Amino acid sequence: MQTKEYQAGDVIYRPGESSDFAFVLKSGAVELKRGPAGSEKKVAEVKIGDMFGEYGVIENDARAEMAVATAATTVEMLNRDDFAKLYEE
Repeated sequence: MQTKEYQAGDVIYRPGESSDFAFVLKSGAVELKRGPAGSEKKVAEVKIGDMFGEYGVIENDARAEMAVATAATTVEMLNRDDFAKLYEE
């Protein structure tokens, strides 16, 4: 697993990008948004300890939404192998 930090307003991922990682929110705040570019609407707020971005990893599919840090944020990034190990244990 890797740890990565984002600042408020940073895009963590965009629709259509490959889903190479799932994320666990360790600190800060993240919103998930959907809709046409420039007019995206918030569809969810990620809470500390929650995983997000896992659907694309499970389904080996491109991202369906945008994830945006809304405060200084730290996430753990789980690649496919890390993610699979979580569910083996």
